[in-house]
Amino acid sequence: MTADPKPDARIVATKEEWEAICDEKDGPCRLGSGSHWVDYAHLVSRAQRGDDVADNIIPLGHDAHMLYHDHGKGWEHVAHQIRASLTRAELAYVLRKKGQDWLDEHYPSGDV
Repeated sequence: MTADPKPDARIVATKEEWEAICDEKDGPCRLGSGSHWVDYAHLVSRAQRGDDVADNIIPLGHDAHMLYHDHGKGWEHVAHQIRASLTRAELAYVLRKKGQDWLDEHYPSGDV
């Protein structure tokens, strides 16, 4: 029996690279929450081996980010909104990294 191959190393940004990603992704909350406290959220989390690259980062209001992250009441609505807001590059990153089934589980499509 052969062992599973070691997964690819996660891309970890240096401080300077992270600042450049944040500058590129700077803006209001992707969901239009009007929040003045914006987090730079990973679409594929670091725990799921998501990379520190621009196509894996979106600006989210802190409350929306925590609701999605903690799967609190209403997280599905936030997930629908995130999925509807993805750019082509962000969607391509998620599909390349995790696949359609993962996308459908973590960011279900539906009415927003």
